[in-house]
Parts: sequence; structure tokens; C-alpha cells
Amino acid sequence: MDGNEELKEKLLDHSMTREELLLEHTHTFIAEYSYKTGQLEIYPEDGHFVDFDRKSLDTDFEHAFYKTVFKRDLPLYQQLIDFSGVTHSVQRDANIRLYVVPHIYEWFRISVLYYIDEDGERDRIVLAFTNAEKELEAVHELKSLVTVDSLTQLPNINTFSMQTWELLKNHPEREYAIVRMDIRKFRLLNEFYGTSEGDNVLRFLGVKLQECMDSEELYTYCHLTSDIFAVCMSSDMESICRVIDSIQTSMNHYPVNFEMVMSFGIYIITEKDKQERIPVVTMVDRAAIAQRVKNNYMNKIAVFDDKIAEKEYAEQNVIMEMNNALGSDQFHIYLQPKVDMITGRIVGSEALVRWIHPTKGVISPVDFVPIFEGNGFISEIDFYMLEQVCKMIRRWLDKGLEAKPVSVNLSRSNLYSPRILNDIMTCVERYSVPHDLIEFEITESAFAVDNIHLNQLMEQLQKNHFRVLMDDFGSGYSSLNALRELSVDILKIDIKFLPVSQNDKRADIILRSVTQMADQLGLEIVVEGVETEAQADLLKKMGCRIAQGFLYYRPMPIEEYERVLKKQK
Repeated sequence: MDGNEELKEKLLDHSMTREELLLEHTHTFIAEYSYKTGQLEIYPEDGHFVDFDRKSLDTDFEHAFYKTVFKRDLPLYQQLIDFSGVTHSVQRDANIRLYVVPHIYEWFRISVLYYIDEDGERDRIVLAFTNAEKELEAVHELKSLVTVDSLTQLPNINTFSMQTWELLKNHPEREYAIVRMDIRKFRLLNEFYGTSEGDNVLRFLGVKLQECMDSEELYTYCHLTSDIFAVCMSSDMESICRVIDSIQTSMNHYPVNFEMVMSFGIYIITEKDKQERIPVVTMVDRAAIAQRVKNNYMNKIAVFDDKIAEKEYAEQNVIMEMNNALGSDQFHIYLQPKVDMITGRIVGSEALVRWIHPTKGVISPVDFVPIFEGNGFISEIDFYMLEQVCKMIRRWLDKGLEAKPVSVNLSRSNLYSPRILNDIMTCVERYSVPHDLIEFEITESAFAVDNIHLNQLMEQLQKNHFRVLMDDFGSGYSSLNALRELSVDILKIDIKFLPVSQNDKRADIILRSVTQMADQLGLEIVVEGVETEAQADLLKKMGCRIAQGFLYYRPMPIEEYERVLKKQK
């Protein structure tokens, strides 16, 4: 049923008020004339859109609208209202042009309902005028909302996807690429100048994108969201670079004191993509992956390649399997002993996670820890490891085995959880583990974010008799400042950052100074990564005592660690 039929049906339904009808048909007005009372009603009173002859309404209602009707449509209008010989109530409709103002006419859909009383006499007539052009404008506006980005007036992602596939279909002989672009640190621009200015920047970029693409042949483009835009164009790198240079040059001239550095990711569309109809949004995502993997301040353009594809596939496999791996205890503790270089005895260990897959074997932490850090799953791993360490120490104590302190890593994502101390205490108390057997390692890079919050957490851990280690001391740029502000118990120095050798006097001086400083502050030092006797000898001469490294022990399963401890005893 079309809109006109629906309106007629509702007009015949006297249970529906005229006001309700008008709410649904905002571009409609109704004229109702009673032949018995001679009374005319217009609904709404000032809502009609045409100028009719009010003087003739009382005597000749059917002809009152004649001067409003476009002359060529008068015969159709006369047929519409001609009810001579009508013996029962009927309805008719037609599309007729009416003058809305002098010399300007618009199409109206006119529905006429003619009512006859029980005696067969004329009772009343109802004309419903619906401005079809106004409705058409509303349809166009709605269509625009669905297909066009309201801020930049560029096509949105749905339109872009449709137009891009049409482009690929119509020109199969050509090779195309998706170019995804955004503005680096756009969030800061919004913070400095406000979102209104940020919107102006996006409109400006939208205009410049259209201007530079006008010189190209066969392309599509869109505004995806926020500061992200995308283009599908020839995969010729010369053309792509020309567009990129044009956009970057335009943004450099935007009148605001903010460095408009653009970032570009490129994905070359393959024949396989076309055959399998890979979603355009997936291609845009791959261009984004290239940006994430390869972009840096000096390199603004990144192309998605086979290596990135392999890495993306591997990462996705890790993500798909991580929850099942955690639920089925595929993550295991490996312990790397900490050794007193003077006595050669084990004084403690660090708990390291290893993923032992049922079919793939041991998966290196390098292949999954960065992914977990990126998606937040590392928080789950941290507390899984803490609980496993607590179980392990509890078992040692119950069997009367020698228990040495074990350090557990806390990732940055966990450090800022408001529940972290409560969760730690709950886990440790559940297994009644003495607090001096648990140590927490926090990487030095975490101290550069929020020292006030971290200091509060570390003080709370120390008040509960846990020792805190600053891991990778010296690897960042805030080590000394963090050491001044934060209370730590142990510094862990990776020898890779200070390569100890007979000929490296600068590194030796720095390490000797750090050792002396730690001694004066009452801090212990653990040097990790020790691999040669020469390194160990030099470290001992400098006053370092505790070391970790392949010279002494590699990370090992719990059972092997227990055997080593027994043998040492």
C-alpha cells in the first residue's frame, strides 16, 4: 500500500482524528466542505500551501481551486471532482500541479472523498492536498543522511564501499589501492583549540581531498570517522605520492599554530580480494595496520605487505586462542634463578610465562606478550601467574622444601587498576604465603606516566612487606627522576644497556656510579643478561653481587628448578 492509499484509508476511518493524520503527513492540508451547512474547514488553518478563491467557496466549492491549478492540469482536476450521477460515497486521487506562489507551481497529490447521505443527497466533500515535492525533498534529505557524512559532505563508509566495488567491477583491467589517512595527534588539536576548530580542520581536509582528487582518473573517497579519510585510486605509486604531497602541502597552510602532520597507510587491492569480494572496510583496516606497524615521525607513508599480512594472521591466531589457552592451563611458569655471584648459590627467581600449546609446542613470549599488552589480556596473565606462584610456594612450604623469594611482573595496564592491591592481597592470603617470598617487578617505563599514583601503590605494597623491583633501570629517560621520587627496594639493570667490557670505559664508569649510588641509597642491584665470566668478574669488582643470566641458568620449568635447589642444598 503506497502513502496515498494509506492516507485515503485513514480518512475513511473516522476513529482517527484529523490532527493525528496531520502529524503523520506534515506536508498535507485538508479542506472539508459540508453541502448541508455550507461550512468549510481547513486543517490546519494556516498550514495550506496554495492560494485558492475563498469568495467562491460558499457557492461553488468544486471550482474554488480552479485558479490555483496549472492550466494544463485543469481537465484532470475537473475529472477528479466531477461527481455528477454519483449515488454512493466514492474516492479518487490524482497528481496535479498547483501554483504555490505566482508563476511557481509544485506537484501535489490530491485525494478526493465524496460522501452521499442515506437519501442519496450530497453530504460533504473532503480534499486532501499533499505536497509531493516536499515529501521528495524529505526523502532526498533522509537519503543524504544515510549516504553522506554530515560534517564534510563526503560519502560515508557505506557509500564508499558501494562506489568502490562498482569501480572495481567496471574497470577490472586496472589496479587500485586503498589510501587511508589521518592527522597525527588530532586529539590534541581538539583539546588545544576546541572541537569546533577541529571540525573546521576536517571540513578543510575534506575540501582539499576533493580538489586534489579532481586531477585523478577513476577514484572514490570518503570520510570514515573522526580524522580518518580514505581514497580508492590507481595503485601507481607516482599518482599516490602526488595526492599525498598535495594533501600534506594543503594541511601545512591551514591557519592554526599546530603541526598538521598527516599519516598515510596504503593497501594494494589484489585479484584475490576482488574474487572473494573482501569487504572494503577490511581493506581500509589493512591500510591502518600498515600505519600502525610502519609509521613513525620520519616515515609518514606505510604500505601493507606480505610481512605485515603474516604478522596480522599470527596475531589474530593468538587472539583467537588466548582465552581457551588460559582456561586449559596452557600458560606455565618458568623460573629463572637469581644467583649470588660470590657464593654461586640461588637466592631467588623470577617467574616468567611460557605458552605451551598442545600442537604448536612452546610459543615464545615475544610472539604473544606484546599482543596481550596491546589488547589488555596481559592483566589476566599477570594475576594467573601470581596465583600459580602462590600455589607453587604453598606446595613448597607444605612439603618442607626450601622456598626462595619469587618475583612476579606487573604490567602497566594492571598498575592503574583501583583494585590491584586488594586483588594481590586476596590472592596471597588465599594461599597463606609469607609476603617476604613475593616480590613485584615494575618496568622502568611505567614510572614515566604517573609517579604519584605509582608511589602510593609501591608504598602500600612495601607496608604489606612485599619488595618492589624497578625492572630495566637505565633503559628509559626518567630513571634518576623516578628513583628520586619513588621508593623501590631493588634495581634491575639489563647488561645490554650497559655493555660491560674491558674497553668500554664510559659504560664501566656509569655502572660503577650506579652501583655506588644504589649502595648509598640502601638499594640492592640485580644485573640481568650476564652471559660471560668476564662480565661476571667485572661486575663483582664493581660491587655488584646478584645476577641473572645464561652464564648461570636459563629459565626452567618448576620441576627442574626444584631439582637444582635440592642439589645446591
